[in-house]
Amino acid sequence: MIAGDAGRGGIERADGESDGNRADGGEGDLAGEQRDVTWGSQIRSYVLHPYQQVKDLRSDLEVGNVDAVLDGDLDALMEAFLQWQRSQRHSDS
Repeated sequence: MIAGDAGRGGIERADGESDGNRADGGEGDLAGEQRDVTWGSQIRSYVLHPYQQVKDLRSDLEVGNVDAVLDGDLDALMEAFLQWQRSQRHSDS
């Protein structure tokens, strides 16, 4: 047996669940609306060369500090999305 192989049964976490899907459906509460992923359905574009920019295509927010976004600083993007979502709800009613 190869070290770390453990019978290829997957990794078991401390709470007793394996690394596979949870029996109760997993993240059903967080899934939200499911849409087809097709050409042109992206929500954000990342440009790393020749200049650096992240642009949220829904809210038109542009962030010049790509490294911060890639490191997890998503506050501005989340705030812009929430404002965009709020404006979409008001325009629908």
